[in-house]
Amino acid sequence: MKTNSLFFNSIFNVIYRFLNILFPLITAAYVARVLDSSLIGEIAYVQNITQYFVLTATLGLPNYGTREIAKIRENSRSVNRTFSELLILNSMSTTVCLALYTLLILIVQSFRINKILFVITGLSIVLNYINVDWMYQGFEQYRYIAVRSFIVKSVSLIAVLLFVKHNEDYLLYAFITSMAIAGNNIYNIFNLRKFGISLTLNGISLRKHLIPVFSLLLTTVAIELYTLLDTTMIGMLCSKDNVAFYNYAIRITKAIIVVMAAIGGVLLPRLSFYRGNGDNESCSIIVEKTLNILFFLLIPSAIGLGMCSREIVIFLYGTKFIKSIPILRISTLLIITLGFSNLFGTQILVTYNAEKKLLASTFIGAISNIFLNMFLIRLYQGEGAAIASVVSEGLVTLSTYIFAGKYLKIKADKHDIICSIIASIIMTLIIIGIKLCINNISVLLFAEVSIGIIVYFVITICLKNSVAVYFLNKIKKLGGKRQTTIG
Repeated sequence: MKTNSLFFNSIFNVIYRFLNILFPLITAAYVARVLDSSLIGEIAYVQNITQYFVLTATLGLPNYGTREIAKIRENSRSVNRTFSELLILNSMSTTVCLALYTLLILIVQSFRINKILFVITGLSIVLNYINVDWMYQGFEQYRYIAVRSFIVKSVSLIAVLLFVKHNEDYLLYAFITSMAIAGNNIYNIFNLRKFGISLTLNGISLRKHLIPVFSLLLTTVAIELYTLLDTTMIGMLCSKDNVAFYNYAIRITKAIIVVMAAIGGVLLPRLSFYRGNGDNESCSIIVEKTLNILFFLLIPSAIGLGMCSREIVIFLYGTKFIKSIPILRISTLLIITLGFSNLFGTQILVTYNAEKKLLASTFIGAISNIFLNMFLIRLYQGEGAAIASVVSEGLVTLSTYIFAGKYLKIKADKHDIICSIIASIIMTLIIIGIKLCINNISVLLFAEVSIGIIVYFVITICLKNSVAVYFLNKIKKLGGKRQTTIG
């Protein structure tokens, strides 16, 4: 099966990740104006609880499955056998999680009161039976993944706009969003045969996958513990309105984080392929290039989002979500920490079978996050949860960097980093000046984003930042090809 270059894989993966955030953001902007914040918070809280079970049911397969398929993708018989083994494991874990989820609804009083909402969001657990995204990622089919996601998200967005009009429609909204999250799984199953994948029971062995799968499961649980626990604890310690304020602020930050993570997200199958062939030098070269790109993107993204927080919140959600602004400003630091920890941990450590080191790093983050949340949420509500997340994720980034350095020489171009910092400072000063000249929120936001991006890109090119020059040459090359085709 043909694979694209890392550049185009990154582009398609960015599109895919961005769609997963963009459509929910558009939906949230609409829903914020038709549903009460308390109902939005209630749905977010229940979906948050459900997500614990979905993540446990996946058994760490998103990373493990991608790695294993990537190693053997040139051998169709091995691919079918490994695919079947992992799908069976996934089905077993999903059955257990679904049973525990049902039991929880029946015995916990606060959950039983909202049982209809829990049943609706629980559909995402059911659809995990056919979650095989890792297979497509192992084959680096990022174009297919992006197109599929666009279709599914478009349908869900149209459904929300057509059918969710009043507070009474909140259950329908929960159903549509749950289906949107897991709808990709249905699409994937129907396309398996087009990629030559078939289920087989000949020569399968589940035992060999158990230790690495459960190791990655523990890592996944630890990671999600401190990414989901903040919403859970806010829901337990504060009002559901506070859940909505926090959840909607974090959605904006995650939109940037997911796009940045997508840059390095295509590395796992390629690094696994190179390592499987003993080509450690190629691994080092790819990591260095990715690190330079991340520095180029993460620094201005975090600063720019922090500078535009007020305008973004009001533009998307309206003035009734004004309390989301300080939460958003604090959480912008997560763009930097999560961007790098994804590269060091999920990409490098998983490639080198260092799941135990990744697990240790994530437990450091999880434990620190729990204790900080217990203290800070009581004092500062959503802002406290944001501070706790920034500190704990910073610890994870530091520890994964130390561990990853034992397998690869991790370095970045110092000149490029300095260029990005200088350009970001100038961009910030320009944005401050724009704020003094424009009062209209929509016009101001458009001016800040568009002018800020142009200023940053132009300055980094003038300072000879290698990443900026690379992108410029790519744009020129694509433009030249288009002109040649037209001519």
